[in-house]
Amino acid sequence: MKKIFFAVLLLLAACTSLQVVEESHSAAGSKYVLGNGITVLMKENHNTGLVAIDALFKVGLTQEPKPGMNNFVAKMLLRGTKKRTGEDILSQIENVGGSISSRTFAEYCEIGIVVPSEYFSVGLEILKDIIMNSEFSVEEFEKTKAKILDELKAKEDDPNIVEEELFMKALYDKHPYANPIDGFIDSVKTITRDELVEHYRKWFSPNNLFIGIAGNFYEKPTIRALAYLFRDFKKQPFEEKLIFAEPLKSKRVLTKNKLLESFFINYGFLISPVTSPDFVRMRVVTSALGSGVSSRMFTELRGKRGLGYLTYAKQPSVRINGFIKMVMIVRPSVLNQSLKGIQDLVDEIKTEKMSEKELTHVKNKMKGFYLLAHQESKEQANFLAFYEMQGVGYDYDVEYPKKIDSVSVDDVYAVANKYLNNPAIAITGPFSVNLFK
Repeated sequence: MKKIFFAVLLLLAACTSLQVVEESHSAAGSKYVLGNGITVLMKENHNTGLVAIDALFKVGLTQEPKPGMNNFVAKMLLRGTKKRTGEDILSQIENVGGSISSRTFAEYCEIGIVVPSEYFSVGLEILKDIIMNSEFSVEEFEKTKAKILDELKAKEDDPNIVEEELFMKALYDKHPYANPIDGFIDSVKTITRDELVEHYRKWFSPNNLFIGIAGNFYEKPTIRALAYLFRDFKKQPFEEKLIFAEPLKSKRVLTKNKLLESFFINYGFLISPVTSPDFVRMRVVTSALGSGVSSRMFTELRGKRGLGYLTYAKQPSVRINGFIKMVMIVRPSVLNQSLKGIQDLVDEIKTEKMSEKELTHVKNKMKGFYLLAHQESKEQANFLAFYEMQGVGYDYDVEYPKKIDSVSVDDVYAVANKYLNNPAIAITGPFSVNLFK
């Protein structure tokens, strides 16, 4: 039955469907742009029995009229369409051995579907249905709002979330990226169904949609099927404006008192956007500081000084000012030593050039982690769509290791001195029983 359905799609596509207005191919995969603006990135892999579909809408915190609206829409997309209930959506995917989810990030919303390749057409048709025909019924709207409000109240008990949101506030201050992705209790309470539907229709549009597909499928019939399925999906007028955050002019420290057994520390800096050549150079700095058991944070702060239960550093890909942050969880008696230890490592990488031996080790580690992150079809689909959406192009996925190799000792020294100044520091823990300096 599923093969017949896909064949019917192809026959219908020959009659009336969107045109492909742009097409390119590289070692990373293929790119197609349909007449209504949908960008499709594909990579065939016939050595797996699965197909992953990752649909990304380029709508982030800067596009929200009220904090939490993107997260609200993403949840509503799986709450029912004109012909399927929310339970139907989940059960029809699960009944063929697949999975479906929706998630929200600072710069985009994601719908992810993974199905056995023989049921690929089922995944495509359900994707089309939830994107184009979500109903936003009054009943589901109220139920979803109540659930979101419960989640917002409950996350106050999670110190990791509390600390992460405090850090984003310290880093971005009055910029929209300082807002929690799921919003505030007061902002979510005021969102009406009409406001949510208007936001959905404006920003969850074809000319704002990037679909990554990876796994056991064939490109040409798939793009013809997509051109037919989304033929009635109309472009919407909008203008995305990237709003960059103001650089920190001095150190900014935010604290939150919570009766915990440990202190949670986020210590970071604003850096360049992902489109800058400095971004990969800073990734080398980040990896050297806090990626894995051979990193400086692990060996020095946890190993030699015995300061932290957990130490790591991360640097997400961001279209505006990105950031590096170093994270530690420490016992109360060593809070001040831990903060000093982080700053010691920052000062060291700014004043002493990294050795060629360490640089080679860090590069090899980064390239190894890169390969590990690409093992599953769903990750391959995500990377293709994500990099294209971020403005660096889908072939960045294969260019990234080459960019790592091009980083020199002088590059590391230069970007460390350029960006590792005026830190944003967030600390959550039992200040009522600890002397903090």
